[in-house]
Amino acid sequence: MQTALTQRRRLAVRTVVETLGADVLPDHPRGGYHLWLRLPRGTDESEFLSAALARGTALAPGTYFHADQPDVPRVRLSYAAAPTTADLVTGIHRLEGLV
Repeated sequence: MQTALTQRRRLAVRTVVETLGADVLPDHPRGGYHLWLRLPRGTDESEFLSAALARGTALAPGTYFHADQPDVPRVRLSYAAAPTTADLVTGIHRLEGLV
């Protein structure tokens, strides 16, 4: 299980950086189940989440988890929840142009 999660995390990090840019992922995680994508300052999380969902990618709003940093918009992408690695990559690619 740990090896599979590590591989998914590496794939997710690489795909996010290649597709959305390194600024979106300033901190590369070493464990866990999620990536925290930083959005440009002033981005409305709700609008971003709606646009992502309209493209078929579900994310969680960062305000649910980072109440002490309301001026830093971010969203949570779960690389562990994607049914397959192909779904993970496709979901990240759907975010292109939204950031």
